[in-house]
Amino acid sequence: MRNLLRMQLLGLAAILTCQPCMGSLPTLTVVQDPSSHADLNALTAGESVTFDVNLLGLDVLNGQTLGTLEGTVVFNGSLLGQPLSISPGTIVPDISGFLTAASAGVSDATYSSLFSNSNALITTNGTFFSFALVVQPGVTGPGILSLDPNNGGFVGAFDANNDPVDITFGADLPFLVGSSAVPEPSTGVIVVIALTLMLARAVFARACGSRVFRADRTNKASRDSLGDVVHVLKQPAQAEPDVAP
Repeated sequence: MRNLLRMQLLGLAAILTCQPCMGSLPTLTVVQDPSSHADLNALTAGESVTFDVNLLGLDVLNGQTLGTLEGTVVFNGSLLGQPLSISPGTIVPDISGFLTAASAGVSDATYSSLFSNSNALITTNGTFFSFALVVQPGVTGPGILSLDPNNGGFVGAFDANNDPVDITFGADLPFLVGSSAVPEPSTGVIVVIALTLMLARAVFARACGSRVFRADRTNKASRDSLGDVVHVLKQPAQAEPDVAP
């Protein structure tokens, strides 16, 4: 009985000990670059936006390193077009091992120590790569930037011995081209509405004035007739002439 209890406690301890490990995987995530001040909820045609792909969760304290790192961000190409540029971030130790690929709706970057001149490894967390996009003209609608393989994205990593490293991805980054707010009427529409209201008011006032004028004339005629009757009633009665027998 005591041995069974000890085994259960050891099993519980093992589970609790592994919980932090499950949440400490290296992670690639896409975010808006801090230097880019565009409103992702109301992007406009021709506006330029810069995004960063950041590496988080690399166990630097225990000496974890990466020999190869790859990230593919997918997005709505009809809204944001093709990346204008893809540049290495601060964690890339040797730009000679930095490779990129760009097309409409795709921004891809890979660092491999095998292809670099120095065989340098990634040893820190931070920005892996950045890319710039321009909002396309004549289009509106919502979209996302995603590293999720279910959406067509990709993340991958290998250690210094070229063995696969478990790596995950962050949440999708939503955006909206155009505004979701109800648009205000243009100046021309406001002028037309104002003129229509003024015309309707003038017609109404004219119609009301005509009815008042006719009513006044009718009332005046009635008052004159009534005055005549009153005037007659107020006249003293005339004596009838005597008739000779």
